[in-house]
Amino acid sequence: MTEREPLSPLSTSFPSSRKVSAGELEVPQREIALTNGEVLHTYDTTGPQGHDPAKGLPPRRAAWIARRVARGDRNFSQMHCARRGEITEEMRFVALRENVDAEFVRSEIAAGRAIIPA
Repeated sequence: MTEREPLSPLSTSFPSSRKVSAGELEVPQREIALTNGEVLHTYDTTGPQGHDPAKGLPPRRAAWIARRVARGDRNFSQMHCARRGEITEEMRFVALRENVDAEFVRSEIAAGRAIIPA
C-alpha cells in the first residue's frame, strides 16, 4: 500500500486567497487577491475547517430554529415557510451563497423546484 503525503494547507497551495465569512449569516466565501490589487469574492467549496470531528460542527441553525419555536411555529419545513411567503434565514443564506435574490430562492422552494438540505 502506498503512503499518501499529507495535503498542504490551503494558504500554502493558494497564497493569494483566504477564507472569509460574508454578512450577518456568515456565508463562507473565498477572497482572492488579484494581481491588479482588486479582490474577488467567490463561492468557497472547502467546507468547514478547524473543528474537532468528535464534537461535530457548531449548530449554525440553532438560533434560527429557536426563534421559530418561540413564536409558536410547529411546521419547520422550508416549503411550508416559502408557501406562506416567508423568507427564512436558510433561504437568505442560500441566496447570498449562490448570488441570487432571496425572493427567487423562496419562489423556487414554494414551487417545489428547489430544496435546502438540512
